[in-house]
Amino acid sequence: MLRETNGYVDAFVLDRDLADKIEAARNMDATYQTMIYRAQLAHELFEMSKQEVKSCQQLVHEQHLQQQVIFCALVVFYRS
Repeated sequence: MLRETNGYVDAFVLDRDLADKIEAARNMDATYQTMIYRAQLAHELFEMSKQEVKSCQQLVHEQHLQQQVIFCALVVFYRS
């Protein structure tokens, strides 16, 4: 389902696939099978959201490390 490029998911493919699934779920008749499909879709969206949060947290952590390196480099530069 998801296509990755250099470790990042292709957002357009992901959005289009999700939009199609959501639209299909909206157009289904009110049956027990529809409820099951929608629950599975909701779970899939939840899992994808958790992955997105994890990715964002990793990016914030990496940025923090970069700022620490820059700060240390500036301290070394000004002390010499």
